[in-house]
Amino acid sequence: HLLLVMSGIAYNSWSDLIPSYPTEASVEFPAKASKAAPPDVPPDNEDNESDGKQIVALHKRLRLVRKKLRQIGELEAAKDQGVDLDDDQEEKLSKKSALEAEHDELSSKLGLNRPHESENQNVGG
Repeated sequence: HLLLVMSGIAYNSWSDLIPSYPTEASVEFPAKASKAAPPDVPPDNEDNESDGKQIVALHKRLRLVRKKLRQIGELEAAKDQGVDLDDDQEEKLSKKSALEAEHDELSSKLGLNRPHESENQNVGG
C-alpha cells in the first residue's frame, strides 16, 4: 500500500492527485436564460437602440448623397472644360436637384443644417 504525502496531505495513490471532473451526465445545467430584459432595464431600451440604428442609417445615406454630389460637381467641371459626357454621366447630372433636396432633408433630420458642397462652391464666386 502506497502513501504519498504532499503539502501535508496524505494520498493513497497517484490517481488521488488527479482531480476528477464531473461528466456531462452527472451535471445538471441551469436552464437557458430567457431573452427577456432584466427588470432594471427600462422597456423602451429597444426603441433607443432602433433610434440609434436609424441615426446611423441616416448618416450613412448622407455620406452617399454627399459622394454623389461631389461626383456631379466633378462632372460639371469636366463638362465646363469641354469634355463630352456619356449618357450615364448626363443622367447623373440630371439627378442633382433631387440629391440636393435629399441632402438638405437628411441634414435637417440630423440637426446638421449645413449647406451641401455645391452651394459652398457658388458662394463668393
